[in-house]
Amino acid sequence: LAEELAHPELPGLLRQFLFDLDLQSEVSSADVPLSQCPYVCGKLSVYRSTTAYFCAPNESSGTGSMHQQIFRCNPSWRRSYRRFDTVLIQAGAEDTDEPLDGMLVGRIVSLLRVRSEHATYPCAVVEWFVPVDDSPDEASGLWILEPEKEAGRRAIGIVHVDSIVRPVHLIGEY
Repeated sequence: LAEELAHPELPGLLRQFLFDLDLQSEVSSADVPLSQCPYVCGKLSVYRSTTAYFCAPNESSGTGSMHQQIFRCNPSWRRSYRRFDTVLIQAGAEDTDEPLDGMLVGRIVSLLRVRSEHATYPCAVVEWFVPVDDSPDEASGLWILEPEKEAGRRAIGIVHVDSIVRPVHLIGEY
């Protein structure tokens, strides 16, 4: 999978993801050597889409304000083009002074089910986008984002599917 996604750091990121969820330690996986992070048990299950169900009490549509959203990451959507949905990810406390109120923006490149010794986790491999400024653009009121890069390549991360809040649309700069 790391070869298919062209991200050789993926196995290490999976181990760090398992460390953060399995051990629920005060210490972050970024602060410990990779050798102390658990291994993935068995095979990875790879999916091209997932469905999220959520309640939006301020939006009355359907029964009890329930909504459904499908997130896709398909390299050959309808056999003609690639489709990788972009999403908002809850990463910190809401209503903070941080850009995007503690949310992160990522493009889903793969959906996985990862097994450790203790549990099985649904997760998403995402390519990160970061705000250009600390506030939205004055003229449009929209955030201006750019792909996050590490050593000249797109930065990726792994998040639990439950941390995905909703899809977002990115508009290209013309």
